[in-house]
Amino acid sequence: MELLLSFWHFITHLNETLPVFISDHGNMVYLLLFMIIFIVEWKLFGKRLVRDKDLEKTHGYFEKYGVRTIIIARFVPIVRTITPFVAGVGKMDYRKKFLPYDIMGGILWIGLLLSAGFIFGQHPFVQKNYEVVILGIVFISVLPMIIEFARMRLAPKAES
Repeated sequence: MELLLSFWHFITHLNETLPVFISDHGNMVYLLLFMIIFIVEWKLFGKRLVRDKDLEKTHGYFEKYGVRTIIIARFVPIVRTITPFVAGVGKMDYRKKFLPYDIMGGILWIGLLLSAGFIFGQHPFVQKNYEVVILGIVFISVLPMIIEFARMRLAPKAES
């Protein structure tokens, strides 16, 4: 009965109990909410948004370019977030391909950026023009997407 009363108190006083619960179990709450939202969205919208033809194309892409994509994705801000999901949809082998190359990409990313920060952080130009340097880094990070977008737009269209 005491367990039932505790649960009732938790539900009826969410404004007090929820912040404490989240601070104590934040990661688990995040994981649970992510799973619920992901599963519900996939069940409601996933089958209509993703066609079998697209899944086959994605699988073929990750068979051919998957390793390079996983490593390079670490260096491109938006792509870094999307690539693991798309690799999973494309049925990339998790243990043999995705995980080792994701770890390698992470090590390269951390190593290169830490080294560059240490080397260039000492430079007077960087210290005086920090905002300009940050904007330059963002521009360089997004540049591959801009180039690919321009290449797609300017390429001659194949006739069907």
